[in-house]
Amino acid sequence: MGISMSVTMKTERIVNEENRDEDIIAVQVDLEKGEIGNMYLSDAEIRAIFPDETDSEKKKGPTAKLLGIYRREEKDGRIQSNSESTEQYRINPKDRLQLANYLRVPHNQPCVIEFTVIGRRTFVIGGYPQWRSSMVSLPRYDKKEPDDKQ
Repeated sequence: MGISMSVTMKTERIVNEENRDEDIIAVQVDLEKGEIGNMYLSDAEIRAIFPDETDSEKKKGPTAKLLGIYRREEKDGRIQSNSESTEQYRINPKDRLQLANYLRVPHNQPCVIEFTVIGRRTFVIGGYPQWRSSMVSLPRYDKKEPDDKQ
């Protein structure tokens, strides 16, 4: 039997005030595990894709690992902020998890934001199942455009 998981993705796009040639797209991904079995997250990533580009290298946009797929180190019931764990995060049946990060993309260029997560079940032989989601991120135009005619 397969592993079921619901994936919801939200984005918000803003102009980078420090570099107006790029936009910043904040990405939030919500995962909700189905009713059967536990799943351990192995990897989670977001990337921007530019379908209008003819150059295959430019079509592939920036990528970023989603933060939150590893457990936090703890000692005696306290989070150890200066220590990184390599233990994979386990999602139990009906659990929810939220992951996030951001991408920097060219200003006013539409793109597709794609999310991919790879996980595994305990005692399952074979490959790692993966879930994907994508959505379009359109440029965000300010209501007040600068008046260049002066």
